[in-house]
Amino acid sequence: MRDQPDKQSARRQPDSPLAADHSVAGHEDRKVELADIIDAPAVQSLLDSFWQLTGLLGAIVDCYGQVLVQVGWQDICTNFHRCHPLTRQNCIESDTVLAQATTPGTFLSYRCKNGLWDIATPIVISGQHLGNIYFGQFSYTDEILDRDYFRQQARRYGFDEQEYMAALERVPRYDHQTVALVMAFYSKLGAMISALSFGNLRFAQILTRHQTMEAQLYQEQEAIQYLSFHDHLTGLYNRRFYEEELARLDTERNWPLTIVMGDVNGLKLVNDSFGHASGDQLLQKTAAALIRGCRADDIIARMGGDEFVMLLPQTDATEAARLIQRIKKELANERIEGLEISVSFGAETKTSAAEDIAAVFRQAEDAMYHDKLYEGPSLKGRVIDNIIAVLNKKSDREEAHSREVAAFCQKMGLALGLEDDQIRELKAFGLLHDIGKIAIGDTILNKSGLFTPGEALAMNGHAEIGYRILSTNHDMMEIADYVLAHHERWDGSGYPKGLKGREIPLPSRICAIADAYDAMINKRSYKPTLTPAEARAELQKNAGSQFDPELVALFVGLVAGEKPG
Repeated sequence: MRDQPDKQSARRQPDSPLAADHSVAGHEDRKVELADIIDAPAVQSLLDSFWQLTGLLGAIVDCYGQVLVQVGWQDICTNFHRCHPLTRQNCIESDTVLAQATTPGTFLSYRCKNGLWDIATPIVISGQHLGNIYFGQFSYTDEILDRDYFRQQARRYGFDEQEYMAALERVPRYDHQTVALVMAFYSKLGAMISALSFGNLRFAQILTRHQTMEAQLYQEQEAIQYLSFHDHLTGLYNRRFYEEELARLDTERNWPLTIVMGDVNGLKLVNDSFGHASGDQLLQKTAAALIRGCRADDIIARMGGDEFVMLLPQTDATEAARLIQRIKKELANERIEGLEISVSFGAETKTSAAEDIAAVFRQAEDAMYHDKLYEGPSLKGRVIDNIIAVLNKKSDREEAHSREVAAFCQKMGLALGLEDDQIRELKAFGLLHDIGKIAIGDTILNKSGLFTPGEALAMNGHAEIGYRILSTNHDMMEIADYVLAHHERWDGSGYPKGLKGREIPLPSRICAIADAYDAMINKRSYKPTLTPAEARAELQKNAGSQFDPELVALFVGLVAGEKPG
């Protein structure tokens, strides 16, 4: 009666009226299918019993033509009509017509061109037509069986006439009342299957949603538990986990137990110079180096900020020292914005119950800070040197400009009769006055043309950035103050503090003049280059408003080769 065409090819028919819109529970990327929601073995058993009692055939077929349940198929269809391409096409035409039976509780009849009757009633679940119950391959008792037609058909299609006619004689004949009763039964069966299947579908969907919610809750709990014991930035354990592990590991079987403290040098300097994203990378690269340098059973945690701690069970001081050296070698291969990564370490070991673990921790921390006293300042000096080198690579004119400003500052210091150490400091300030430009993007720093308001605001921030960079080094605190003030104006209209007159440090007032003069006589992207004479005139024009008038007079005399009058 029914054929079983390829399921995938059936799905490729975009205009098929049989496509379902519901999704299979737990597989939302796949449409619901009849096979997913009916108990085919149970229905097969039911129809088998029905066939044994009544001799009435039946089948359940989904919208793709896949036969899920079948009983009592006739030889004339399976051995003849479905085997020849032309008669098979008549069967498919019958299937197509009967597939249009979509109203629950009704059935559709069609006499196949092969000469037999087929009838179908739909299975509709949640408003979706998913398949049909078929009854067919029969003739009515009140119609004359045209045997000559079937003999001609056998000859036309090359069937064995004797066998074909014998199969025809086995085809059942029913009266209309019997057919109506059978289809009433199948309609009720279809309704029952629809109701049970809908219930199964709803239950499966509810169960799947429940399982999905449970899985999501489990994942959320796992994520919360992970976050409660891990540092979100580095992925290392956090202080809470460290403290719990310290209590757990402080037992005799883990002695000697060594605590190693580590403090990243220059984190604030990197944050101020290159931004917090670079500072985060510094911490992440440090954490990665700690992991590579430690063993699998060691506990590594970020205590907060720039501090890390490592718990090394069954590790004496000698082995801990070797481990620290391994970590330092790992760090030596890392760079942030071209700068080396440096960590100060301190370690202490507990060897017996007589030693208090809290005291051991404090001793490790003290050793770390002692190491930082030596390592920190030298590192900051190296970092500042590296920042200057990076800035000079970003812009050739910045390097030349800083050298010229430093030379002018030195001349002014000599002319003012300053002490040698003051002159050296003034020259160093001239070299460092624009160090804050390290945080300015290359596109702004090397821009040809006027700045936008936003770009101008970013550029004006370099004085404050330079101050923050230099103030990390205790030896450069005074120069940091000078850098902060080198864009203040004599009349109080400068930035960032709006200082006025002699409130502005003397080195800052000197640098402001030298800075402006060198900028005017050299190529600038935003203004035309001036001759030295024009630049001196511009300084004199702004004396008393932008610049200290007395220092302008001294500077003009120096650069003009004249003695101050």
